[in-house]
Amino acid sequence: MFDIAKCMKFSHALVVTFCGLACSTQHVMAEVAHGSELVRGVNCGIPEGTKLEPSSITTFSTPDEITGQTFGAVKTTHKDGVVKFVRCKFVNPGFEPMTAEAAGAVGSERYTVHRFGEGSVELEDCEIYGGSSVAVLNVDKMTRCYVAGGNDLIRVPSGDSFYTEVLGEKVQMAGPSSHSDVMQVTFGKQQTEDSPLVANIKVLRCKFDCRGRIGDDGKSIDPVNGAIQFGGFGPHTGVMGEITNCYLDGGPFTLSGGGGGDLGKPVVLRGNQFGRNSKYGPMNPSWRESQDVDDTNVWADTGAVAKGRP
Repeated sequence: MFDIAKCMKFSHALVVTFCGLACSTQHVMAEVAHGSELVRGVNCGIPEGTKLEPSSITTFSTPDEITGQTFGAVKTTHKDGVVKFVRCKFVNPGFEPMTAEAAGAVGSERYTVHRFGEGSVELEDCEIYGGSSVAVLNVDKMTRCYVAGGNDLIRVPSGDSFYTEVLGEKVQMAGPSSHSDVMQVTFGKQQTEDSPLVANIKVLRCKFDCRGRIGDDGKSIDPVNGAIQFGGFGPHTGVMGEITNCYLDGGPFTLSGGGGGDLGKPVVLRGNQFGRNSKYGPMNPSWRESQDVDDTNVWADTGAVAKGRP
């Protein structure tokens, strides 16, 4: 007699669970050791073969788990608990992907997935496209997700957030003067000593490529900014955390900005690899001055310490 809590694993890609005489299959993503290995549909994003049901829901006001659906832009307003999306697709209304010839369109809504309330939002094996301001705003946990096509792809909330095996690429600028990043950590200047804002981020095994349309030289045709941007910090704000085993590429500097605010502590960077498609180098000098960067951060092609121009 089979225990419902037990299952037999036959391979890394297929789990078969016996519950009495019933049998069901579930796709399991391949294991990732480093962000450079991420491939959409294989080990991040929606698994190949997933069937999605259309949904017209735009606001989630209570904790819930939603699986296998496709949405437009959505907003969560719950005050506690978790709204979790598993194997879901979100496409901003009016979004058009880039081509080599055309810049495309980020869509008409400012945010594609917007965590508006105080409760947690988790995205797992999901895909998110577009956003005239940000594709993913204030979501505090993303696992094996694919994000593309927003003016900024991910804007980090205050408090604790966890991003694991996320592939962010194909940043699309909403306008010629847009300051577009894959991940942006930035706060306003209205915080007080009694209500500070500190972002504590964990970025693990992610791949962030901030290039937009890509030219023959591998660099971006569009003047997008960075894979990760720290900036816009006022008094009583800060950023801390870890960026580990990631692959990062593109931008004037791939890691841009670099200030940490006046709270928190230096961000730890370990075991990251950098592509050669930045204009000036892997990171703004402010990162080496303000953050905890060691020599395990290397060029992906040679393994040499990532310093200087690409």
